[in-house]
Amino acid sequence: MLISHYRYLIEVDGKDWNLDTVVQGARERLPSILMTALVTALAMLPIALNSDNPGREIMGPMAAIIVGGLASSTLLNLLLLPAILWRFGRF
Repeated sequence: MLISHYRYLIEVDGKDWNLDTVVQGARERLPSILMTALVTALAMLPIALNSDNPGREIMGPMAAIIVGGLASSTLLNLLLLPAILWRFGRF
């Protein structure tokens, strides 16, 4: 979604591909990226924290991995992807 939003800013809005466009695109997609990760993490967090109950030996660690993956992918999507696209991206 972030890459398609960058393409929209360049092709439809007529922006130049520079640092201001990179920051604007990431800022405009920030709420949707954070809300998606937050809702999923809030659903998984009780399972991850309450994994000592019988029958949850598998679900608890798996939920913890999912929550960690959500956190890392959100940071990478908001910080690393725009930096890589700014350096190597051509629209």
